[in-house]
Amino acid sequence: GQYNVVTGERRPGSSFKPYVYETGFLDGAFKPDTILQDTRQEAAKYGGVHDFDNGYEGNITAARALLDSRNVATEEAMDKAGIQNVIDFAHSLGITTPLAPNTSTAIGTSAVRMIDQTAAYSAFSNGGTTVTPRSITQVTDENGNVLYDAGQPQTGNGVMDKAHADAVTRILVGYPARWNLRFRHQVAAKSGTTDNFVDAWLMAYTPDFVVATWAGHTDQTGAEIGMNQVFGTEVGSDMTVPFVNSLPGSMFHTFSLSNALPDC
Repeated sequence: GQYNVVTGERRPGSSFKPYVYETGFLDGAFKPDTILQDTRQEAAKYGGVHDFDNGYEGNITAARALLDSRNVATEEAMDKAGIQNVIDFAHSLGITTPLAPNTSTAIGTSAVRMIDQTAAYSAFSNGGTTVTPRSITQVTDENGNVLYDAGQPQTGNGVMDKAHADAVTRILVGYPARWNLRFRHQVAAKSGTTDNFVDAWLMAYTPDFVVATWAGHTDQTGAEIGMNQVFGTEVGSDMTVPFVNSLPGSMFHTFSLSNALPDC
């Protein structure tokens, strides 16, 4: 169908989770080494939420909960950080869609726009400053004459300091190895998969760029149609990784990460 997923509203699944943890880090509600509960008892508090493996990892650090993308621990983190605090922070990053005031928003049940999600991840990429997305950077004619030039990307507010932005990035640079995403260069990443495999996401970023990838079925109305066992990590392996690995090495720089917060 002729449906623009870039500006349409789709549920982000676990790719929303970095906003939850960053809110907790910023507000001091918890740190990367704070212990969260990935247990059956904790799941019961949140209506029986479960993970893709229907298992539990027990007592785990917040950093491990994000790296392993655990739903139960993330809803606990949402509670600790404050539901409205997380929503406000996500909106400050550039998410423009309404976010439901409940803990399940932490695991991506409220729809976002892909263009907004890409802009939001840019703040992690650049160390804490919002970026206004744009679709056209330059237009030239057949002779190379510049007819339109958008200039440098427009930056906005500093929504987090570099040390706190780095706290999430230090976790997510380990995500490709954890989920066997074979990038040739250092890349931070986070996947997302929604119920019934309706949406599969892979968000990837470096200090220089952000790539958002989505897979799913749509018709002209944007109706949600489930796929057959398609996870966000598979989208990463099949689409994002080959694309990113095709880029010239000169486009890649290594993150310079602060050690201000506890090791992840």
